[in-house]
Amino acid sequence: MRDIKFRAFFDGKMYPVNNLDYIQDGSGIIAHIHVKGIDQEIPSGQFELMQYTGLTDRNGQEIYEGDIVRYRQHMFNTERTRIKEKEIRFDCGSFNVYETNAGQDEHVVIGNIFEGAEK
Repeated sequence: MRDIKFRAFFDGKMYPVNNLDYIQDGSGIIAHIHVKGIDQEIPSGQFELMQYTGLTDRNGQEIYEGDIVRYRQHMFNTERTRIKEKEIRFDCGSFNVYETNAGQDEHVVIGNIFEGAEK
């Protein structure tokens, strides 16, 4: 069973989420994050929430929804490869880390949709 973790993009920075609470009237959620040494409660609409995929890249960095990964894709039935980049999204009940069964490897997180990607 994988860890269920979240992070939040808030005020121009990425923060790990310590806890999530529902607002009692059903109008949204509150993310509990630690900002500049202070625990803060941030209501929905003020942050972007991303879930951990349960996977890590080749450097051991956790891969979250919204991350941009670079990887080598082996071309089907050939010795050729190509370098690709993609945004990780939750789609049809799973995270779209792998596009095909063509043997992708060497995933490395190079950024995210909010802070951009290293080139």
